[in-house]
Order: sequence, then structure tokens, then C-alpha cells
Amino acid sequence: MGHSVTIEIAEDEYANLQKIAQTARLPIEKLLGRRHPRVLLIEEYPDDADEIEMILVGYTDDQLGATANEKLAVSEERQLDYFSENSATLSGEEQTARVRLVEKWGKWVLIRSVALKLLHQRGFDVHRFLNKR
Repeated sequence: MGHSVTIEIAEDEYANLQKIAQTARLPIEKLLGRRHPRVLLIEEYPDDADEIEMILVGYTDDQLGATANEKLAVSEERQLDYFSENSATLSGEEQTARVRLVEKWGKWVLIRSVALKLLHQRGFDVHRFLNKR
């Protein structure tokens, strides 16, 4: 069982937290309770860049760094390679899997780009994140 804590924050900060929580479909308490770089799974993010930014703007620098360094699973990268090399001979099921995986990859690129943008705005050298790949 968790512990109960009461805090006071400025009205504008609370309004920002409400927007982030609503966009992330999470209770505000969950956002406030995040003390580690647990970021959302790719599938948990919305598809819209502005909505993604509303979520990420509430992340700590460490959380943004973790998001910028997030990678697709090795098995997914291999699948993308396979689909690319064999695009002319894919079965119907493989075509469907390819479409889903390409959509996930596109969303990952978008999330990572927004995280890098926010890190840059916070004064970080984003090249250090790009070189970790």
C-alpha cells in the first residue's frame, strides 16, 4: 500500500499537469509519482506530434534522455530488414505485419524527434544522444 502526501503547486503548473495527464490518459498522481525514467511504451503514445510533446514536456531531463535513446527491439529491426529485402515475395500475413511494424517505426521516429527537440530547447547537445545509436 502506498503513502499519501499532500503538495501545493502553482495553478499554472497544475493546469499543465492536468493537460499532460489527460493526454497520457493517466491520473495526475501517476505523473507526480514518477521518480525514475519510466517512459511510456511506443504503443501508449498518441499519434499526434503536438499531443506527444504535451506528454514529453512533463518529463525530466533523464526521462527525455531515456526516450531519445529508446530503441526498437532487435527482433523488430531484423523483421524490418527481412521485410525490406523480401518485399516482392511477402505473404498476406507478412504484408500486414510489415505495415504494423512500419507504423510503429514511424511513431518511434516521431517520439524520438520530439524528445530530441525538447532536450535541445533545454540546452542539451543532442548529438550526444544521436551518437549513442
